[in-house]
Amino acid sequence: MLLSKEKIKDILNKNANGYPFIINIDVSKDELVDIANMIGNNNSKAGHFFTDKDTGSFTQVRHDGLFSNIEMGWHYAGTAYQDTKEVTEILYCKHPGSYGITSFCNTKSFYDSLGEEMQNIVKDIKVKISTDVMLGKKKPLFGNEVGIPISEDSEEYKFFNKTMEVWKPLVVKHPWNHSYSLNNFVPGMIEDWTYDKGNHGKFLWESILDNMFSHQYVYNHHWKKGDLIFYDQYSSLHKRTETKGNRVMYRFALDNKNIIDYVD
Repeated sequence: MLLSKEKIKDILNKNANGYPFIINIDVSKDELVDIANMIGNNNSKAGHFFTDKDTGSFTQVRHDGLFSNIEMGWHYAGTAYQDTKEVTEILYCKHPGSYGITSFCNTKSFYDSLGEEMQNIVKDIKVKISTDVMLGKKKPLFGNEVGIPISEDSEEYKFFNKTMEVWKPLVVKHPWNHSYSLNNFVPGMIEDWTYDKGNHGKFLWESILDNMFSHQYVYNHHWKKGDLIFYDQYSSLHKRTETKGNRVMYRFALDNKNIIDYVD
């Protein structure tokens, strides 16, 4: 096995603190599936156009498939669903194309940096996340942040073009290390929140936007062939620039039930 169970567990515990884990490795599809299966169940959609045809076990994110070459704003897999069952995401770079940068934001470290008074304020806020905002049909609550503006003539638009609205707490509790993060601050997908919607609320929104997504909490990754990245859905967000060239990525979203003992 390329990575032992103990090594993977160590990686996932580092991920839970908001840090992506990155290695460069030459690995086959079947070896990736074996690593994923050690961690947990994958949310791949069998039979969909973006699911790998050889294994049926993961999503292909590529120039002619899911999310093609568009810029994507801050998000995590399943942002618009009520319950996020997947904890770990894995991305493997089969071919980087000629351009494309993925950014990771440590939302746990940012939350930890807040004083107790501000932590109590944000813990009381709920946000309304909407696919209509994500797709650009509606404006975000404040500002003009990018969601995932999929072209209406694309295959993925047919898949995602359904209005989904969900209220979630702004602050998220991690399922096994019980830390907190601002992982539901996805500015390109929020239609409403339970906090002030006037100037006071706008000031708080912009303060989070400017500070959490600053260089202090964000890592920008320039992909190379063979890069394998593990990251956590409860303590970090990710986004990407537009991509160019023949870019092919393999993506797993896993519930971690096979490797970490925790209670939902």
